[in-house]
Amino acid sequence: SYPEYGSRVVLWQKFMEEHKLQVDPTKLNISTLARISDGYPAGSIKQTVDRVLTERRVQQLKVRPLKVQEFIGPLSRTVSCFIQDYKLFSDFDFEATGEKAILERRAAEDEKAEQEAAAKGKGKR
Repeated sequence: SYPEYGSRVVLWQKFMEEHKLQVDPTKLNISTLARISDGYPAGSIKQTVDRVLTERRVQQLKVRPLKVQEFIGPLSRTVSCFIQDYKLFSDFDFEATGEKAILERRAAEDEKAEQEAAAKGKGKR
């Protein structure tokens, strides 16, 4: 499956660190990069970072700081998934991995526990 928001934040940071770049959140908004990369696999994020952070660009960082806009174009040229396909895949993955059944079972157990607690509360009065 595709990485969730928190995982994408970590991926952006780790891939930038591979280029010897420590990301300062006050200068480059990783959160924005993580949000715009929703529906992109980790390989596309890595490819984007590699395309933007060339040796020459890394040398220019002191003169010209990184901006989120530099990543948008290269990210858009990588493999992604249409939102409808991503939703279909997510739904399939949710059911195929058994997560759907687990959540439904937990919800049923919680509802049953609430009903039993309510019944005990009424019986004591």
